[in-house]
Amino acid sequence: MFILLLCIRFRPDFYKKMGFGYGPKISQYLVEPLSFPKGPTKRHLKYLKVEDQQQLIDCYHRVAAKKHGMFLKTKSELSSIFKNAENYVIAMEQEGTVQGYIVFSFKKQSESNFMLNNLVIKEWIYETPQALLELSTFLNSQADQVNRIEWNTQEENAHFFLGDIRNGTNHLIPSVYHASAVSGVGLMYRIMNVKGFFEELMIRNFNGVTLTFKLTVSDSLLVENNQQFIIEAVNGAIKILDSGSYEVEVTIDIAELSSLVMGVVTVQELFMLSLIRVSHEQYLQALQQFFFVIEKPTCITAF
Repeated sequence: MFILLLCIRFRPDFYKKMGFGYGPKISQYLVEPLSFPKGPTKRHLKYLKVEDQQQLIDCYHRVAAKKHGMFLKTKSELSSIFKNAENYVIAMEQEGTVQGYIVFSFKKQSESNFMLNNLVIKEWIYETPQALLELSTFLNSQADQVNRIEWNTQEENAHFFLGDIRNGTNHLIPSVYHASAVSGVGLMYRIMNVKGFFEELMIRNFNGVTLTFKLTVSDSLLVENNQQFIIEAVNGAIKILDSGSYEVEVTIDIAELSSLVMGVVTVQELFMLSLIRVSHEQYLQALQQFFFVIEKPTCITAF
């Protein structure tokens, strides 16, 4: 295993100095129920009980197998969903198969008014647009039951799905940007062995790029990770060389390299932020394409 995943509970800058690169941000929306789209039906919805947990885990694992960065769910994670008396699980089931589900609970907003509650989405998994829309229809129907719905998501464009994305603060960001989601950083990634990492990826095609470059990595914590080697790519297939000629040299810290190879950030973004050095700028586009990852990582596992 050449890459380590960390969920930070303390200061992210501390772990960045230890070589961990930032993962994708999470967004916390706090919107009114009617902000969720209402579809034509919710007839495929049902509440899941503990005896239905295999259907839930099967759905989750199908989604996890297709999504970059997701972990399979452990037995203890699964059992904790149903053991928690505050949790409700509603699923969209079609032809005997759960195609999506929401784990949620309620949070009191007033000690004097028992009817004033928020609905908190703890986990929302969906395989198909139909499953997403039916589950959204359920949330929309809670307008007479809850004040607002709290949704934590790593989907960058979740605001396209919602109607009114304002979070109720009425705060305006200059000039006229309405406050919507609060964002945060929690996941961080670290390559433990740079050369070993790329050797494991020799079976992967790097987007059809033909380019030979020298990779120089600095790692202030793991001295053995201060590595220099040459990556020769021909039509996307790579070889790792200890010496030889090359077209361009790339110099980068282990933290930024970890984020780069996971697809959290791109070469051109790092270059503009002076977090990567490229000896000849005419190769920037080729390096951008070489390192490009189509999907940013998603991880909803609680550590």
